[in-house]
Amino acid sequence: MLLRGSVAGALGVLVICATQSRGEMIFDAANGITTQPNNDIRWNSSLHWDVGGGTVIAPSYFLTAQHFGGSVGNDSVSLTTTIKGVVSTKSYKTLQAFDIPNSDLRVIKIDPISGTFPSASIVPLYGGTAGTEPSAASFLGYGPHIHGNAVVTGGTPNGWLWSGPMGLMGDKSFGQNTLVGLANNFLSYTFDPVTGNEGIYGNGDSGGGLFVNNGGNYQLAGVGNGITQFFTLDTTSNSFTAINAAIYDANGLYVQDKNGNFVTAASQGITSQLGYASEIAPFENQINAIITPEPTTLALCGVAAAGMLIRRRRA
Repeated sequence: MLLRGSVAGALGVLVICATQSRGEMIFDAANGITTQPNNDIRWNSSLHWDVGGGTVIAPSYFLTAQHFGGSVGNDSVSLTTTIKGVVSTKSYKTLQAFDIPNSDLRVIKIDPISGTFPSASIVPLYGGTAGTEPSAASFLGYGPHIHGNAVVTGGTPNGWLWSGPMGLMGDKSFGQNTLVGLANNFLSYTFDPVTGNEGIYGNGDSGGGLFVNNGGNYQLAGVGNGITQFFTLDTTSNSFTAINAAIYDANGLYVQDKNGNFVTAASQGITSQLGYASEIAPFENQINAIITPEPTTLALCGVAAAGMLIRRRRA
C-alpha cells in the first residue's frame, strides 16, 4: 500500500517529460530495453500517439496524458504488437478526445473507419482502491533510451545525460521501478537503482502506461507524467551548467529551493530523481463511463419488444 503525502513537496518542482526531458533511461542497459516480449499485454497495449504514448483500454479507446497535446483527427496513432510470434504494426485515425477533470488523463476514441484494436491489446484498468496499488511497477514509452555521457562530480558517477536532440522519438522501450509514494493523485518512484532494469521517464514517454501485477494479471495503474527538477553543477542559473540528465545519485549537485535559490540537493533531502505517473484508480468510474458501449438502437428495440410481450402475457 502506498502512503499518501509521502512525496510531499516534490510535486512543486515537477517537470513534464514530453517537453523537457529525454529518454526512458534504464540503469543497467546502456541501449535501453527494446525487446518485444511475445504475447505480453503491456507491450501489445502500448501505442505511439503524437509526441508521446498511450495504452489501449477498449476496442476503440486508448488512455494517454493531456499535457503534451496531440491533434485529434490525424493519423499519428501507431500500434506495434507481437502476438504468437508475429510482429505487426497498424495505424489508426483518432476521432474524439475526452479529458478527465482534475487530472492529466485523456481518453481518445479512434475512428471506426480504422477498425478496432486487437483484443490481445486491451489491458484492464487497476480495479483496486486508490493508494493500494502493488509497489512493483513496469512502464513503457517512446523516448530515446540510449545513455548519453556520464555525469560525474568529484569522481563519483551521478547519472547520464539524456541522448538525442529535443523532440527525437525513440523505439518502444521498457523499464521497471518500485512505487514509493502517492500525493495529489500522482504515483511516484525513485531512480536509485536496486535492480538492473530500473528506469525513469524521459522525453517521449509521457502518456505511456504504468502497469502493476494484480493477482497474477497485469493492469494499468498509471499514465506517464513527469520527473522532478533538473540539477545543476553549481549555484548559478547559467544554462550551460544545467544538467539535462537522468540522475540516480544527487550527491554534489545543486537544485533550486522554493525561493529560487540554488542550494545543495542534500540540503533539500533530495538523493536522486523521482518519476511520476497520474494515478488511474480515483478516476476509474469516469473512464469506464466513456469507454462502456451505449445500447445500440437495435438492442433498445429488442428491449422494447420484450416489454410488449410481457405486458401482453399479463393482460
